[in-house]
Amino acid sequence: MKSEIEKLLEPGELSLDGFTGTDSRSIDEIITADRDEFKKLEITVAAIIKRLEELEEAGKDIMEREKSVEGRYTIKVRDDRGPMPNPTGGKPLRKGDITLKDNISGKSIRYNDLTILMLEKFGFCSGEGSEYRLDPQTLKEVLF
Repeated sequence: MKSEIEKLLEPGELSLDGFTGTDSRSIDEIITADRDEFKKLEITVAAIIKRLEELEEAGKDIMEREKSVEGRYTIKVRDDRGPMPNPTGGKPLRKGDITLKDNISGKSIRYNDLTILMLEKFGFCSGEGSEYRLDPQTLKEVLF
């Protein structure tokens, strides 16, 4: 039986495409595998979140245009205005998302307040095939 959070992360609930992607693993299996990978890569969830938030803040543009940051990244911070429900029962989350491209590796990361919340609270990086997947190896290469 699926938990309430698992149901919310499926397509059509909090986002059109959901956060599980094409991954057939359970959320617990995804979390365990990613936690093991973070340990192997010697990076912490706290360090990742801090870096993602720093880059989001540096990339904000009042007209929501792409912005160059640190001579390495191209960032676009999109704000869809208005709140979205918080699946953990906390304060509503900001809509919109951040697209971060590392101009050195050519790799991109797409994230939003919900993906950061899921990473922080549960260590959930989204499933394989999700547009919001925060792959541990990619995070290390792009952020550090």
